[in-house]
Amino acid sequence: MRKFTMYAPRQIARYVLTFFKGDFLIEGLGRFHFDGGRVVCDARTAPEQRGICAEINNAIARLSSHGTAPRALSVS
Repeated sequence: MRKFTMYAPRQIARYVLTFFKGDFLIEGLGRFHFDGGRVVCDARTAPEQRGICAEINNAIARLSSHGTAPRALSVS
């Protein structure tokens, strides 16, 4: 799990696209889970965290549409 000391949506989006599945922590904002190259939020997620999930997922969509997304790493 990676710990981000500051909230930088584009940097986090690149991390999510690279590893495709896992968890990360944003200092002061909490822990997040991602699967399938998208940040996942469930019904129990706080409204502030839902907004963060949406913003990171929008950054992922922008990176993917411009062809600048990193390739996912394969784990053996």
